[in-house]
Amino acid sequence: MGIFKPIFYSLIFLYLFFSSSSCFSYYSPKIIKFGIVDIPSGTGTNPIGSTLDFDITTNPLFPNIVELPSIGDVISKRPGYAFIGSNPTFEVRLNIKSNDIDIKTVDLADASGKAFKSIPFKTSKVKDTNDKLLITISIPDSISAGSSLFTLNLSDGSSLYSEIEMISFLKIKVKKTKQFLGKPSINRLSAKKDKDVFTVSARGKNFAPKNIIYFNNSVQNESSDPENTRVTILPNTLNAEILEVDFEDIENLKIKFTFPEALKEATDIVIIVTTPRGITSKELTIDKKFIFF
Repeated sequence: MGIFKPIFYSLIFLYLFFSSSSCFSYYSPKIIKFGIVDIPSGTGTNPIGSTLDFDITTNPLFPNIVELPSIGDVISKRPGYAFIGSNPTFEVRLNIKSNDIDIKTVDLADASGKAFKSIPFKTSKVKDTNDKLLITISIPDSISAGSSLFTLNLSDGSSLYSEIEMISFLKIKVKKTKQFLGKPSINRLSAKKDKDVFTVSARGKNFAPKNIIYFNNSVQNESSDPENTRVTILPNTLNAEILEVDFEDIENLKIKFTFPEALKEATDIVIIVTTPRGITSKELTIDKKFIFF
């Protein structure tokens, strides 16, 4: 066996080297608990290169102190932007009619080479369009910053691809009380209407006031900006004009807005609240009595 031992180990080395080489296109993913899949380095996470199967036409608005990453000069890409661990809603435009698709699952694959299978999501069609959807997703806390592949898996076995730029949130605290704020959340919404102006009262947690302290790369900074909490109303086709976002305290917001055209029927909208710490979304239905659910 003495003369064959070096040959034996050499063969094992060659087998392990070539079986793990990125020059082989076949890959059988290893499933790990919590829906995380290892993706081999060097293969890339985006199978579609510089073009996308669907555009993210409307993103949540971000506070002014948040710097969004650049995606370069690739005009064909219209990715989304979201904080790690957040709950954003996007308006997307598909390359096929929205009435013709049935989304079964949604996956993310991050910049480090890990995929997150079957993340929680919710969709709704945008009225008076045949190619737009609203899609709300729950982004894992353990996803890496950078460009992530955003996959919609359809009931017919096909998939549609886009991208989301994952952004690291900022640690923030209230300047006056020195209280650190966690992820924002909306627990309850109520509304009233005065002529053409809607006023929505949002009750939740961790809304950011005008005066905050935030930490960027461990450097402490201060912000005195009334837009430390931003509000987005979707679908964008309604052209909602936000007149005022009144911060009462970290658990209460009042949002005043109007529509350029009167609503003629019950309409679903999504209220999205963004702070430097995160994003939260909640769907509402405006009925004839202007009751929000």
